[in-house]
Amino acid sequence: PPPPIPPAPISPKIADALANAGRGAEAASAYLKADGNAAPADGLELRRSAAEQLLMSGHIDEGLSVLREVLAAVGMKLARTPEQALAGLVVRRAQLKLRGLRFREREESDLSSDELRRIDTCWSVGIGLAMVDTVRGTHFLSRHARLALQAGEPYRIARTLALEACGSVTRGRRSRRRTEKLLKAGWALAERTENPHALGLLALASAATANFQGRFPEAAEMCERAERILRDRCTGVAWELDNTEIFRLHSHYWMGRWKDLAVRLPTLLREARERRDLFLATYLGTRSFHAAHLAADQPEEAREGQQRSIGAWSHQGFQVQHYWDWFAQCEIDLYVGE
Repeated sequence: PPPPIPPAPISPKIADALANAGRGAEAASAYLKADGNAAPADGLELRRSAAEQLLMSGHIDEGLSVLREVLAAVGMKLARTPEQALAGLVVRRAQLKLRGLRFREREESDLSSDELRRIDTCWSVGIGLAMVDTVRGTHFLSRHARLALQAGEPYRIARTLALEACGSVTRGRRSRRRTEKLLKAGWALAERTENPHALGLLALASAATANFQGRFPEAAEMCERAERILRDRCTGVAWELDNTEIFRLHSHYWMGRWKDLAVRLPTLLREARERRDLFLATYLGTRSFHAAHLAADQPEEAREGQQRSIGAWSHQGFQVQHYWDWFAQCEIDLYVGE
């Protein structure tokens, strides 16, 4: 009999297409399969993309496993304990504060591939963990900020300013002026370079900061603007669109728009589960689902939905999703008089 025909190699373009469709877990699998046929440097970038897709779609345990290999290859590592992560974060924030946000602008073509890879690896870890393991995520976003400012490439600095504003606003009223300054500088840079992803990130950051400051109608409007930019002008932005939905629903929640919440939720939850997007599905299932069902006087359905959603999530440590679940369980207990 003739020898078996080996399977055709997976093209990274297939993985890119899956990432563009918001199917992070499938995209990660395709990136890893394409890695077997790639040159070492290209293979490392494919593994970074795979780790990023896994983390952003909420497949945390698998994503961290791939990520550790990528970090080792660029001379970095994840903190093993929360205490180590917190110590590292304190050091990185102090370094960034002393350095400031000044930079000498350079084109991307002026930077080495190794330099860009280190910056983008920090970005992958930072956004992948920012809404999951806040301390480790912010630690790497701080490293990304420092490296991006040293490099001077405008797009990476614009996304730094967007995420710095989101961190600044959580310090309350005393940081309001700094938050506004960061957003203003980020918008100016994004609009000057006309980079669609930077513009989408700045709109999302503006929505997030308005939300944290209690300006919920403005936050909802900025979510609409962010969604238009991201859907019409960008690709591979499932995580950004997920967070746009999160802050939009959060605004509806605090404005008491229960009908809007209840109407939008079922479709979003079904689509997230079809795409195996655990990040969005877990937020919807643990943070919005119970509110809609309590508003409809359905506490048992609310509790069942909570348990089903958190059961699919990672159980390594205490993460933001576990807080959402704890918060919702408390609200359900209070509602039924327990």
